[in-house]
Amino acid sequence: MGYFTPVSNVELFELDDTNLIVSSDSATSTSLTDYTDAKKITLKLRVVPSSKFTVKFDLKNGLAGGSGVTKARLYHNNTLLSTKTQTSDAYVTQTVEVNTVNFFPNDVLTLQIKKDAGGDAYTRYFRVYAIRTPFAITQESV
Repeated sequence: MGYFTPVSNVELFELDDTNLIVSSDSATSTSLTDYTDAKKITLKLRVVPSSKFTVKFDLKNGLAGGSGVTKARLYHNNTLLSTKTQTSDAYVTQTVEVNTVNFFPNDVLTLQIKKDAGGDAYTRYFRVYAIRTPFAITQESV
């Protein structure tokens, strides 16, 4: 929120946690009981060490009354970052803080979901926000 300096054709930004970097907002669902890729975001950035992101996504189960179970897994490339479980039949925002020490251009964040019990699994609003700065960035959502 304070400065911008060109560095070798890359923009250097100072941001806070209200800065949305990239998102995939459309709703996705599955009736499968095995994890399936629901959302993917390719990060097109070079990260200054000590930067962090917050990854947020909404998760719900389609069975009314909260008796169903939806599970989600968040991956950075092929490395598991977090698992989440949701029983609500209304969307609830899940939050994962991600340390970006090992983030490089073209790294992929993948959100997988599955129905564990009850109704279908749903997700939406898969978003990446800046927490700690500065970092250099270009981005692309897929």
